[in-house]
Amino acid sequence: MRSSRGALRVMSTTMVLIVIAAVTSPAGAGPAHSASERLPGVLIVDDLGGHADSNFHGDGVIEIAALGDDHLEGTAGLQLAESASVITPAGGFSICHDGSVPQAVLNDVRAALTTWSAALRLSGPTIAIDLGWISLAGDGTLGVAGPTEFVVDPRLPLPDLGYPMALANQLLGHDVNGTGCGDARSEIALFLNSTAGGDGSLWNIGDDDASDTQVDLSTVVLHEVGHGLGVVSSARLVNDVVEWPKANSPSYVYDHFFGECRHETSAGCDSDLAALSSATSNSLRSAQLWFRSAGGQALELHAPLDWSGGSSVSHLDEVRYPMSSGFSLMTPYLRRGETFTAIDPALQTLVQTLGWQLSSTPAAPSGVTATAGNGRIDISFERTALGSGPPNTGYRVTVTAGSTVARTIDTLSSSLTVAGLANGTPYAVSVAAINSAGASPAVVPASNRLIPLELPPFATAEQAAAQLYADVLGVRPTTTETAAVAARLRSTSSLPLEAATIAADPRLERRLQVVRLYLGFFEREPDPLGVKYWFDEVERGVSLDIVASSFAIASEFERGQTVPDGEFIDAAYERILDRAPDEPGRAYWLAQLGSGLDRGQMLILFSESAEHVAKTRIQANLLAITFGMLERPVTASERSEFGNIVASSGASGLAAHLAGSADYDTRHHPR
Repeated sequence: MRSSRGALRVMSTTMVLIVIAAVTSPAGAGPAHSASERLPGVLIVDDLGGHADSNFHGDGVIEIAALGDDHLEGTAGLQLAESASVITPAGGFSICHDGSVPQAVLNDVRAALTTWSAALRLSGPTIAIDLGWISLAGDGTLGVAGPTEFVVDPRLPLPDLGYPMALANQLLGHDVNGTGCGDARSEIALFLNSTAGGDGSLWNIGDDDASDTQVDLSTVVLHEVGHGLGVVSSARLVNDVVEWPKANSPSYVYDHFFGECRHETSAGCDSDLAALSSATSNSLRSAQLWFRSAGGQALELHAPLDWSGGSSVSHLDEVRYPMSSGFSLMTPYLRRGETFTAIDPALQTLVQTLGWQLSSTPAAPSGVTATAGNGRIDISFERTALGSGPPNTGYRVTVTAGSTVARTIDTLSSSLTVAGLANGTPYAVSVAAINSAGASPAVVPASNRLIPLELPPFATAEQAAAQLYADVLGVRPTTTETAAVAARLRSTSSLPLEAATIAADPRLERRLQVVRLYLGFFEREPDPLGVKYWFDEVERGVSLDIVASSFAIASEFERGQTVPDGEFIDAAYERILDRAPDEPGRAYWLAQLGSGLDRGQMLILFSESAEHVAKTRIQANLLAITFGMLERPVTASERSEFGNIVASSGASGLAAHLAGSADYDTRHHPR
């Protein structure tokens, strides 16, 4: 096994070109199963920079009549291991080879396949790979590899497309092509050039990172197996025209995920990624060609205007994913010294989208936010970054009410609205990324007590109506009043408008009377708790006479003792009217008290006199509305601001202002 190393290491700027063969004709391929059609596979030719050897076609393609044949047309001596003497297990793979493969090479191949086996969740038949260690045409040729066959089967997820044999077997749960090696029984063919560099010196074989003059054999195998697992297109160039798919032949499952990016940015492709059809095959020679992954992460493909036979389309873009990105395992160029010991996230994304299941769960999303609305919660989050872990196939949003799951939604979008929730009910939200192996840890928003409200801060319009009446007037509205306000709130009205209307109700006068008594008796603003007590008492039916009598005997007015009537009258004039009594007035009230008038009743008459009502108009309305709606003292700045509002638009104006304030929302917002 190879030692554990970093995923990438730069040793040199020298590049190795990896060329992919185009699709071969399905002629002569018959069905291997009553529900399946088997098509010849393709091989991938890897070399250092193209080849001029006459054994290869000009575009680098090896035509294959049928991979079960004893040799590949145009490549003398390239034999499939029909009678392999050795089968070496490598996780969920088996290597079919003969005794000519050096043990060190076999170790590197097995290490790469074990890496793939760990990355995939393989539950179907073992994947057989025919391995040959032979001299291939051209010193710079690294090897050839690819799927042995493709399968079209109505039981596959995309029944009209060709699936690489290895994937078809996994999805169908049985060996469509039979078990064993060679003669089209293997799923992937892989041949490595034993004389790469002329004498094999080009290869780095063993546990060390490749030097800047060598190519890492294990890394090449990781790449090639990616093609064998299905990262290969059916497109080919015929008479300078991209043929996709070939006439009377299906395209491959890989082709299904092609998309055209119309708004490409340095960060990637935005959501405007249109699916590509054969009618737009010229887009295969366009820098706008992208791969639409199942998890919503688009990957830019290598699609130069000048078609590169065998390289175009079936690789990722080298400029978008340079060696430094960590996503370059499936790009068309491999730098000398470039070493991978793991399947990078981009290649994981490709194979998972094709239908392969991964063995590890993805990384969690981030930046989850949630906002409650009317019967709904709006949720958004940041997608899992491509390099943060195995790719995902989507996201699972869970909404709970207490211990009950209210909604579970699987989505590809990074924002959604969960509707149909109960207003006034607290909910919690969590988001997890999911892939074929399961789900990531769930992520929750910073504030995770979310209460949908019809009319914030109230759950329903009826609740809003009842609370406005309670806050502004201190009364419980009738059923008719509640229905009328709720109906207006649901149509053209608002909390401020309804608060203004309610503040104009004559029933506000009872609260104003209590405030005027406070201002007159104690020569100070009432404290919110004290005045709330008397507001509630009056609402409960306690008469203003009793309130006034209680004030009259309070320590702040009579200082703990019963004073003579004359002193009481003098104090009432001074405190309530801010002046000394005139003699006729003083005599009048002495006579009234002497005739049995209760001191509390006298104080009510003082407090409700036109003189005191006019003097306290602004202050009484300000305090009655503010104490009722906010239940707290008025600040110095508010006293001036609110006083100006009352002076210009009365109690209704102040009620409207407070109903639309953040303080009022905070007071009533569900906790």
